Amino acid sequence: MKLNQRMRATLGNASLDDFCLGAHLSDQLRALLGEGFTTFDGAIVFKVMSGTAERVKPENFSDLTGFECFINQVHVEDHLHGTLLDEMALLKEGVAFALAVHRQLHSSFADKPFTVILAATGTTCGVRFHVTRPAEEWLSSNLDGYGEEAILILEDQSMPG
Repeated sequence: MKLNQRMRATLGNASLDDFCLGAHLSDQLRALLGEGFTTFDGAIVFKVMSGTAERVKPENFSDLTGFECFINQVHVEDHLHGTLLDEMALLKEGVAFALAVHRQLHSSFADKPFTVILAATGTTCGVRFHVTRPAEEWLSSNLDGYGEEAILILEDQSMPG
């Protein structure tokens, strides 16, 4: 797990599971996860995003990581059925969703390493994922360079050789 200073300050000493205690994924987020994932031209995408993947196509990106990050971006606040959450409640929902995505990816594709990225401001919370590939990076290594966003990265420690 990697965090920038903004996220570290928000989480304090809490574990991720403790931080999002009480967060209940919205019906829409649960449904998105319930649909699962699919493979598309070497990429793994949310099944509900496969139509977008067909229109956008991987060849329009410099690599599959960029394609996956584009297709698999979920704006958590757009899946709350009009429920207005304060900044902390939105972030808790986002962390709970990021953890659920990470767990389900491993359940569905145990042989692949994944990176799940959460980026939040006061009013938005985006979660996206990609397969972890050698020599492909989507984020800058300087997470504190994202000054307005709290960044959380869930990544696998080892990659298949």
